[in-house]
Amino acid sequence: MERERYLSYRETMQQEFEQYAGDTGFPVKPQRILSDVRKALGADDILLSDVGAHKMWIGRYYQCEGPNTCLISNGFCSMGFALPGAIGAKLSFPDRRVLAICGDGGFMMNVQDLETAVRLKLPMVILVWTIHSTD
Repeated sequence: MERERYLSYRETMQQEFEQYAGDTGFPVKPQRILSDVRKALGADDILLSDVGAHKMWIGRYYQCEGPNTCLISNGFCSMGFALPGAIGAKLSFPDRRVLAICGDGGFMMNVQDLETAVRLKLPMVILVWTIHSTD
């Protein structure tokens, strides 16, 4: 019975996600952003999420295709995790695409790590989710 409840809830969430995935309104809806991210990343590519409002959207809607392909700072929720984590992920898996999603505050906590990524010539993408993007 518990599995059936879970599958029903998951289907409801997926329908809710798909309802806004193609939305062209402004401001851009979080579901649209995550739909585009999911389409852009392959099954083995790595997404790292910092903490903030965007983390809740990622945790709720982002569909992982394999283990360790979506890393979210939970537990003590260290703000500023995504950018240095993405550097580590890219160094560990140079053939995979890596995307760091940061809030504006988390990005500013470790923006200096951009120098490391540039110096090491690490091709990765950083998406900065501004604080008012989910209003």
